[in-house]
Amino acid sequence: MDKHDKESKPWEASFSSEEPAQKYSRSANRRKSRQVSVIVGLFVTIIMILSFIPIYNYLQELNKPNNTTAISALSSAKTTTSISKVDKVTKSEKKAAQKAASEKKAASASEAKAKSESVAKAKSASLAKSSSAASSASASSSSSSSTGTTAVFSSGTLYSFAVSHDTTPEALYTLNSGLTASNYTSYYGKSLRVK
Repeated sequence: MDKHDKESKPWEASFSSEEPAQKYSRSANRRKSRQVSVIVGLFVTIIMILSFIPIYNYLQELNKPNNTTAISALSSAKTTTSISKVDKVTKSEKKAAQKAASEKKAASASEAKAKSESVAKAKSASLAKSSSAASSASASSSSSSSTGTTAVFSSGTLYSFAVSHDTTPEALYTLNSGLTASNYTSYYGKSLRVK
């Protein structure tokens, strides 16, 4: 067999040492393709496993109990603390309002007593001189209207003080020159005109 015959009919060619090592038999070729398939399969499996690790970690992180319960407990404790502080402030404002109301009642009672005394004096004076009694009554009423009603601003907010005296903070600003929303604390313990 010559070389040309070997190339045209490879199945009839004999395996000799003359032939180059590049040509393999079919069984050797099958073994090599199986090895390649196994290696490719292993690589694909490894890549899939490595790609599922971040997904698994993400799912674990989602299912793990967060610190939100600790945060919510902390925020509820803060809320409870702030509510108790607001309650304390509200109680102190109520006490201040009650104190101011009692002072207002006492002041109005003393005013009523003073008015009744002045009326009694006016009646007795009217028996003596009716013209002088009329002029003194008009003078006393004009003096009380020029001073207006005052109340002691002991503590709390200006709004709570205004509400307890049936007025608004804006009316207090107009009645008391120099009083503003930013400096009302400097008026603690002083008398403020409310009407």
